[in-house]
Amino acid sequence: MERILEDNGSVTYRFQCDCLTPQHAIDVEVQKGNDVTIYFHSIPTDFRSRLRWCWRMLSKGIGYEHDMVLREYDVPELARILKEAGDATE
Repeated sequence: MERILEDNGSVTYRFQCDCLTPQHAIDVEVQKGNDVTIYFHSIPTDFRSRLRWCWRMLSKGIGYEHDMVLREYDVPELARILKEAGDATE
């Protein structure tokens, strides 16, 4: 887990997938008032991968990669962040 942004009362953390592909990660943003937004990144970056991705969508109806394998040592940190945000709203 990395703390990647802190601005005006919100903090964004990045959790990398266990596969360590740079664009395969989730960002967890905790905003003022403890609202939580989770962004899932899994977008092909090079042209060939994008073309293959588009072909899979058109030919098989598969649009996204739906797997995210958290690294084992990141699980407690993600749980802590979500729990703290949930506790603050009670």
